[in-house]
Amino acid sequence: MTQNASRIYNELIKFGSQYSQWSDVRHLGVMAWMMVGMIATGSVNLTKWLSHINTKALIAQSTQRQLSRWLNNPRINPAKLYSPVIKELIAKWKEPEIYLSFDTSQLWEEYSMIRLCVVHQGRALPLCWRVIKHRSSSVEMSSYQDMLKRASKLLPVNVKVVLLADRAFANPELVRYVWELKWQCRIRIKGNFWIYAPKHGWQTVKQLHLRLGEAKLIHNVKVHKTESKRLTDVHIAAAWESGSREYWYILSTEPTTLQTFWEYGLRFDIEENFLDDKSNGFDLESSRLRSAPAISRLCFVIALTTLFLTAQGLAVADSGYRRLVDPHWFRGLVISRLAGTGFTPLSLKTGLSCLSTLLLLILTLTLLLLLVENIFRNYSALSSMLLLSTMLHRLLSVNQVINSLEFRLKKEKRQSKRDTNCLK
Repeated sequence: MTQNASRIYNELIKFGSQYSQWSDVRHLGVMAWMMVGMIATGSVNLTKWLSHINTKALIAQSTQRQLSRWLNNPRINPAKLYSPVIKELIAKWKEPEIYLSFDTSQLWEEYSMIRLCVVHQGRALPLCWRVIKHRSSSVEMSSYQDMLKRASKLLPVNVKVVLLADRAFANPELVRYVWELKWQCRIRIKGNFWIYAPKHGWQTVKQLHLRLGEAKLIHNVKVHKTESKRLTDVHIAAAWESGSREYWYILSTEPTTLQTFWEYGLRFDIEENFLDDKSNGFDLESSRLRSAPAISRLCFVIALTTLFLTAQGLAVADSGYRRLVDPHWFRGLVISRLAGTGFTPLSLKTGLSCLSTLLLLILTLTLLLLLVENIFRNYSALSSMLLLSTMLHRLLSVNQVINSLEFRLKKEKRQSKRDTNCLK
């Protein structure tokens, strides 16, 4: 067990116990070690975690069984433990609206993971989720209605909530429930979706006859021919994108504008969140779990780890040091991954000056020892003077490098303020 892992463990204990009430402190300790293993390996494979976990067990199999028991422990309620954490983190939301991205993801074509996320700085932070045994990405309203209700209690007050969902959720029941929660929504609909406009009567949205690159905004229409499913006073934004040549039809509970397409585009941030959890990040499917409650608890560990790393990454960005770890040639590092580069803001702020003093002291002592050694070896005065000159030259060179690094640090901090403003 390394010292760095122990330090991370202590920080994770503080992070995990700050807002949540754990009935058994041992559960918190096991979870913290699981988070350490996840950060160290970048995977949710329990076997890979063992070398980074410090427990009383002497046999590796015992440690792995302990982790497995934790994941299958019915006393550990992910929703109850996670809700206070995310509620506190978004309690001081500064924007006038908050966008929620809603989607599902399949695991081994056997389980469906329903997830609702808060869109934040180009990424999606898990708000709540549910894992069910279901072979399709299309799920019924009854599978997630309680989850939406729970989410409504976690969101800050006096902030407009906008739900963003894909075509799989384009059903009247969801829109009505969004109204009941006093939210707004932007939901993509299929081309065979029926709408009724006073001048044109009933028609499908694909009958709007869009030209390439054209967008149409239609207000106060009815949708669904079936009386029991019919919605009134909703709005449609339709476009045929010239780049991908793809049709986009968005149903909105508010009057549509061209910005409606931009708002719906925020939904795709949850796709990045799923990628982080699966093939592009923690590799959730490598866990080999075959139990919906166990997968849900593992998602809880992933969600807390994501929040912790995101908080550390934002600290890096807000301190003005992002450019020192992110070259930003292309897309740049994800905020949560800034924390995984071995970058410590506090040590970077004070370390260079300490390093400069320490190196000068070491080099000075080394120079004195070498001079004494030359005297005892009866070296000539000329040799001693040449050695003294060489060592002084190296000493000055090292000091110049340190001063250059300090200057570059200050320069990078000034230049990174623009990146920090963009992040905010």
